[in-house]
Amino acid sequence: MRRPYGGFRDQAEDGRGKKQSWSSGFKLLAGPEKSKLEDTDAAFHEKEYQRLRVELQAAHDKSNLPELPSEKTRVALNNLLVRVRLGGR
Repeated sequence: MRRPYGGFRDQAEDGRGKKQSWSSGFKLLAGPEKSKLEDTDAAFHEKEYQRLRVELQAAHDKSNLPELPSEKTRVALNNLLVRVRLGGR
């Protein structure tokens, strides 16, 4: 059985150590600006977030890709990255 897609966090800390759900209207303020979005349609963005999560999960469930690459694939990718980083030598 495939694991559910785990690319998104459903909860984040609110800066006081409390966990808040995205659906509770919590806005994560991070980065250099730490500004608030005052004029947002939170309900629209929550609905879109949930819709996209469902779509992403469906694509993940339908995928024939393995959960992890084979050792042969991992070694080939590593060799490619080494060659690229060394300028094709």
